[in-house]
Amino acid sequence: MRQYGNVLTTQMAVATSTSRTVDAFGALFVTKAVGVGRSFAVLVVIFALILGLMILGGHLRASRQRKSKDKGL
Repeated sequence: MRQYGNVLTTQMAVATSTSRTVDAFGALFVTKAVGVGRSFAVLVVIFALILGLMILGGHLRASRQRKSKDKGL
């Protein structure tokens, strides 16, 4: 038995009925475009989080080193 063309499986039918991002033939498409402004904002947030974690890590490391020096005297 041969099938020509697209086949709609049961799982894809369920996904199609419950999701708006999958069409009946399984092709994914974006419902809302991500603009340059939103992408830039996401990058700024990521870099701010990384910078904050670096500062916190440096603070904790320095605090631990000060405590170990105090015990040594």
